[in-house]
Amino acid sequence: MVMYFDYQGSKKETLIEIRNILEQNGFKILEYAPEDGFLFTDYKEFNWGSGRRLLAVAVHINDMIKITGMGKMDIPV
Repeated sequence: MVMYFDYQGSKKETLIEIRNILEQNGFKILEYAPEDGFLFTDYKEFNWGSGRRLLAVAVHINDMIKITGMGKMDIPV
């Protein structure tokens, strides 16, 4: 899943705001490079329906904010 967003202000301020939102929602930041406009989270567990789902987020800011979600899923047998 990839999403693109516009932003106002500087790249660093926007990345700090995104980092705060992710941390408030329980994500652990693995890599954080404000000078490059990049951050990457560890997988966070979600229980939606049957089975366990893990979701990680990568954020890259250039002229737009690019948010990439990566998931893993355990399927009960």
